[in-house]
Amino acid sequence: MKRTLLTLTLAAALCLPALFAQKSAAEEPIVLTFNLGMPPIHQRWVNAIKPWCDELEKRSNGRIKIEPYFANALGKRSDAMDSVRTGIADLAEAPFSSNPGAFPFHSQIFSAANPSMALGNAYEMLSDFYKAHPEVLKKEIKGVKLMFIHAYPVGDCVMTKSAPILKLDDIKGKKDNMVAVLSAVNGDKVSLLCVCGAEAVKKGAHAGKIIKEVAKIVGGGGGGRPDSATAGGKNPAKLEEALEAVNNIVDAML
Repeated sequence: MKRTLLTLTLAAALCLPALFAQKSAAEEPIVLTFNLGMPPIHQRWVNAIKPWCDELEKRSNGRIKIEPYFANALGKRSDAMDSVRTGIADLAEAPFSSNPGAFPFHSQIFSAANPSMALGNAYEMLSDFYKAHPEVLKKEIKGVKLMFIHAYPVGDCVMTKSAPILKLDDIKGKKDNMVAVLSAVNGDKVSLLCVCGAEAVKKGAHAGKIIKEVAKIVGGGGGGRPDSATAGGKNPAKLEEALEAVNNIVDAML
């Protein structure tokens, strides 16, 4: 059976091929194991990957079924590609940043700040790079078949009722019951910002304490004032876990 890797990276679009052959009633379904680093409640699974899996089963008339293994049940996220190469899983998903140094070309592309904000569609940028450097896929994505890439901008854009929040100063002084944690990855370094609105601070939120706990997860530290704080870390592979922990950290303060 051909092994396949699904890779998510930093920027915006994906191509889902219309695959698959018809099934005879007597045939047993083909069950493909899917190595996932996320929990089953993660929005990327619920809103993107699961619908793709369901569509795959539908188009194959039930001939192909996906058996997901969540929360690193089949191994570390940094080993996602190797889990496919070695046959532990049939499919896998992971950000390029989960294994620092393994994907230097892709890391270099997406170390630029907010590529999709600048270009409108960052997938066009990635597609042009692939056309100009076809050897990249052979070198960095070897031994597996890359099915699709999900791309989104480096950094975050927080929306409010009146205006987008694109940088730290846009949040300062707002009398909102809001806590925002922003992140960026450059190579093996993680940068973190936390800002708490005035109402959130009154209720007990403290940006310095929040960012300190978040930074611990990515192997770093930091701190600051109740309304704003910064931190750094050296383990990008743990960034998603760190950001998912923010809600629980804030809830414990309020």
